[in-house]
Amino acid sequence: MPPLPGRSDALPLIDRLVALLAAPQPSSPTLVKARALLSKLQADTGTPALWLAMAQALHGGVIKNRPTPSSEAVLCFLETLQRGWADTPWSERLKSSMLVHALQVEGVVGQADLLTQVLTDHPATLVAEDRETLLRVCLRCIRRGQHWHLAPGLLNTLEDVWAPGKTWTGELAGALATLAQHSPHLNELGLTARWLQRLLPLAVRSAHDPDRVVLHSAVLTLAVRTVDLPALRRLLEAMSAHQPAPALEPALTSALSCLAQFEPDPQVAAWLAQASDWFEGSAPVLLERARWAQRQGEAPEVAMRLVEAIAPSHQGYRRAMLWMADALFFAGHAQDAERFYQRAGVVRPLTGAEQARMAHLQMRQSSSVQEALETPSDQADSDAGWQGVDTGVLSEALSLVGSWLGAEPVRNSGARVALEGLAERSLAHCRTQWPQQDTVPVDMVLQLARTLQQISDQRYGHLSEIEAAYPHHRGPAYGELDPALGASLRRAALRHVALMAQMATQTERGLTRQAGLRVWLELLRWGVQALLTLEHHDEALAWVRAAQYSLGPTMGRSVLTALEERCLLAQGLVAEAQAVRLAMPHEANAEVMPLREWAEWVSAALGEAPGQAHSSESAWQDQTVSGRFETVSPEGHLTEHAHTTAPVSLEAVRLPGLQVRLSYGLIHPQAGLLRPHAWHRTMGEFPYTHPDVLSSSARGTSLRRPAATRTVDFPVVVLANMDALEHRNYYHWMMLILPRILVAQDAGWLQGRQLLLPAELSSWMLSSLTDLGFTPAQWTTYSRDEALNLSDALVISPLEFTSPTLLELLRKRLWQAAGLDVTRPPYPDKRVFVSRRSENRRPLMNEPAVVAHAESLGFEVVAPETLPLLDQVRLFASASAVAGPPGAAFTNLAWAQAGTKVVALYKPDVHLPTFVDISVIRGQKHRWLLGKPLPGFERASLVNTPYAVHIAQAHDALRWACGR
Repeated sequence: MPPLPGRSDALPLIDRLVALLAAPQPSSPTLVKARALLSKLQADTGTPALWLAMAQALHGGVIKNRPTPSSEAVLCFLETLQRGWADTPWSERLKSSMLVHALQVEGVVGQADLLTQVLTDHPATLVAEDRETLLRVCLRCIRRGQHWHLAPGLLNTLEDVWAPGKTWTGELAGALATLAQHSPHLNELGLTARWLQRLLPLAVRSAHDPDRVVLHSAVLTLAVRTVDLPALRRLLEAMSAHQPAPALEPALTSALSCLAQFEPDPQVAAWLAQASDWFEGSAPVLLERARWAQRQGEAPEVAMRLVEAIAPSHQGYRRAMLWMADALFFAGHAQDAERFYQRAGVVRPLTGAEQARMAHLQMRQSSSVQEALETPSDQADSDAGWQGVDTGVLSEALSLVGSWLGAEPVRNSGARVALEGLAERSLAHCRTQWPQQDTVPVDMVLQLARTLQQISDQRYGHLSEIEAAYPHHRGPAYGELDPALGASLRRAALRHVALMAQMATQTERGLTRQAGLRVWLELLRWGVQALLTLEHHDEALAWVRAAQYSLGPTMGRSVLTALEERCLLAQGLVAEAQAVRLAMPHEANAEVMPLREWAEWVSAALGEAPGQAHSSESAWQDQTVSGRFETVSPEGHLTEHAHTTAPVSLEAVRLPGLQVRLSYGLIHPQAGLLRPHAWHRTMGEFPYTHPDVLSSSARGTSLRRPAATRTVDFPVVVLANMDALEHRNYYHWMMLILPRILVAQDAGWLQGRQLLLPAELSSWMLSSLTDLGFTPAQWTTYSRDEALNLSDALVISPLEFTSPTLLELLRKRLWQAAGLDVTRPPYPDKRVFVSRRSENRRPLMNEPAVVAHAESLGFEVVAPETLPLLDQVRLFASASAVAGPPGAAFTNLAWAQAGTKVVALYKPDVHLPTFVDISVIRGQKHRWLLGKPLPGFERASLVNTPYAVHIAQAHDALRWACGR
């Protein structure tokens, strides 16, 4: 016990008491008593008993019943009480009501000396029945966020004495929620997770008791912070039957957001819709509803209406505007995307990547396009990419990333060796220089990992897809960028992402109030997915299982179990994945199945040994066709190149017991789900987004079991990879789907069989069938969400590339349908310029100037998508020259005659063989005029980057097409 302070030590406090009690304030008996006691203290510093009496009087006179007592009043009270307790042992202090009063107010001045002593030295005494008031005050102090780090000892002590009937249950739950929100330690979060399991039944039973709002809010918070998804579902199911109290809005919206992040399903969507009525204008609720609408394949207008209902004053307004803007940008809805970017920019300035997209959208309306085209790239304003990223405490660990990330993957063997070497050194440097002592917040690491991967995907993602999808067309003839190097640099980026996630999640610290376990798990998901993409399956699985051990039986368990299933599916371990799925608390009865590409899938469906030749109704290998095409470089150099079409084969296989799901999915009980070729997967991750897709990896998937199935008991013809609803692309339909239908007709397979088609096909797709003489009586339809059991299916294998034989078959049929004589072709006297002015993706920025030249040479400017199919056939069949920026409309080259001259105005980085295939098959003269990407768009998607061509070169190319 410290010695009793002397008179000289007491004088400063006495002077402060004089000033405090002399100030104007409402009079009361305790205030009068305090002034009288002060007079005694002025005469003599007095005994501890006198100081204790003074402390009691001060509390009643200047603190009690004051909504906000002044800091000076609280400080004087605490110092006076300290003098009064100079000779009082803690055993007596703990019985005193003054301790309760002191604990209640010391937080006002940022102190916790008494609370620290009570919780550190005397937690066991708080469980006594006569200490209940003191216990409740201590819990309230923790709940208010004051020195939450003192909570674990007390909470451990209370585990043995708590029961649902305890009057301090609400305060306990609040203290637990505060600890869960503030502690950076996973082990302390584990303590709150154990408590959640004890409090959950009480919260569920009392879900509609208005007096239990504090308990409900706290338990919801605990479930969110520990990412206990089964607990969240139990709570929401119990609470959703009645209108919740307004005070529950933050906790409930956070709970719904957590479920939507990790376990979206129709039930969560229904709760979100319900919450929109409860909490009008809530940004988290409306944003998650918009995401669900997008996942369901709804029109963009549905998501836009939901996001537009968010009030600008709401904290989540900017985030929602940016999400909507990005979604619209990548979907090609330029004007709407620009509007949402502008709304987000009003709240806070846009980032570099967002500004690049905004500039992309506004470029068509810019009056200074030519100035931008003529600006040297080293003088152009642009986003600095990784160099402009604030890496914080990781500045040294990530200091070498900028040496390779974002670099141009040009076709240069020396450059390839140098860049790959830099990426390797960067990875090693990150590992050795990662901070060992400092805590690295997981939210910062997640943001950096996302940025790194985003830059990588934008610069190298498309190249990586090309590397997998076009194995037959390599070399500088198809672009100055090297797909193999792009794929290598993307793999390097994924290795960095995985390492960053591993380093940040292997420590017990790193959580913050803003970045709790949700962010920790999201970072782990990013890292695991990076490893799976790299095919480091064993490492990914070991990491997930180590995380399960660290987090215990409930924290994030559903998320980690889903990740474990994904890791097993990636290795094709379907039986093991099924066992994991059966142990899940949600969707345990889902169908787990392998993914196989055509040859393997058919063999498995027929029960054949791998590599064994199987019987089919028809099988043939088309002949390849060789020809030549030309490129004109941005510098004006003309080069001729040889080109050979990719090999194409087709077969039809009869498969009883087939199921159709997700509109495009063919499922066989012995073979699983048919996986498309890499060409198709450039359109999006497979299985494509659908509410019934629960989990997927390269070699397996989990699908929600259908609520009902429809049996088709009559024979049908089925097209493998019927993904027209996912892509709705003109080339895709005309070259890869429609020809197979003609084959089915010519082979007689539609005799006694119906063609199976999705009901939601676009009107122009259905019109193309009627143009070719098909009638609705020849096909039967099914909706996107139906599950079909096919008793007798003849499956026609997929196509990935244009078939010379099938293209010619289709051309002749469409010429005939258009009234053209294939033996006496029309005189080719038309010059056609294909415009993409309505397209926001990869815009030709100086198209108006090019069009002016084209029109002066007699070109007819058309937007083919505005014409009926047979009008397009007649137009291109009569063309002697076709020019324009290439897009799906260049598929119409298939109807043009041999000898037609083609000028494709494009970028130098990558020009795919898709339309060269058609020209070579048709015997046309195909020339690529290569321009240059606009400076300042380094962070834009490679495939969508705006570009321009040299006007003089364009004029020369157009004159060449005219034969001049």
